[in-house]
Amino acid sequence: MAPFEIVLNGHLPASPGRVWALLVDHAAVPCWLEGVSAVVSGGDEFLVLAGGAADQAWVLGEVIEVEPRRRLVIRLDDPAANLCEVRVGWSIVPDEAGTRFELRVTGVPGVFGTLLAPLLRLRAEVAMARAVRGFRAALEARGEGGRDPADAPCPEREARRAEMARAAATV
Repeated sequence: MAPFEIVLNGHLPASPGRVWALLVDHAAVPCWLEGVSAVVSGGDEFLVLAGGAADQAWVLGEVIEVEPRRRLVIRLDDPAANLCEVRVGWSIVPDEAGTRFELRVTGVPGVFGTLLAPLLRLRAEVAMARAVRGFRAALEARGEGGRDPADAPCPEREARRAEMARAAATV
């Protein structure tokens, strides 16, 4: 069960404060991370509702490292088929035109995942690229103004709120 690691470096045209605010805003995660419907936090542990409409499941996660406005590392347990664990680390540093970032993902395949490691790695690379693209779009949608990232429109979050309201009304 040899882990694989993928590193993606890039630039975001926003201040480190805005990048950090969006990164740690649990309610905004479904707006930029494909396949995530909700994130529920309880201190250093959290749950992520992930998957498609037919195969959604809760994934347990834990915050491993936090250095505000600089670094966030999380661990997800059994986040996908054939993966025992995934660690995701974001590091951000200011530069003259915004924020430079490093996104590092380490995946630990399960027993059968070892045979599928090249495919799992490719899926992780595609997911990372989509996450960065979604994150960049969410930053642009919110702009550099004083708006709270949670105030910006997010169809996924609004659909989840409506679903939760309907469920609460039937109780």
